[in-house]
Amino acid sequence: TTSGVVYAWGSGDYGQLGHGSDEHQSTPSRVRSLEGVTKVVAHGDGSAAVTKTGNLYIWGTAACALRSSLNSIDEWDLLQGTLLPTHTEALTGKFVTNVDLGLCHVGVLSAGYDEENAALVRELTEWAALFET
Repeated sequence: TTSGVVYAWGSGDYGQLGHGSDEHQSTPSRVRSLEGVTKVVAHGDGSAAVTKTGNLYIWGTAACALRSSLNSIDEWDLLQGTLLPTHTEALTGKFVTNVDLGLCHVGVLSAGYDEENAALVRELTEWAALFET
């Protein structure tokens, strides 16, 4: 909505609706843990949102991108998804302005670029390559 409130409905199998469960919703239902959202995207079983304060939240299977180390990825965790929008701690201090999702990766645009951002992009690119067939 114009006030930054997010509503979601449809299949909830992997938490992609952000309601805290994997239940399906037949009517629009507010994602209560989000406010001040300027952009929301959904792809398959994952979702993401950017807030007016530049924070990025992701949930559902898109949250697999939150894993900080390629060695810690557990396939079961990926399939379970994250049921609530989760702040991306890896981008703390960055002002995110845009986001998009792929099958198992997240791309963001921030207001600034530095070596730390470059390292994160390289790590996510390497990680996403593991899932390409």
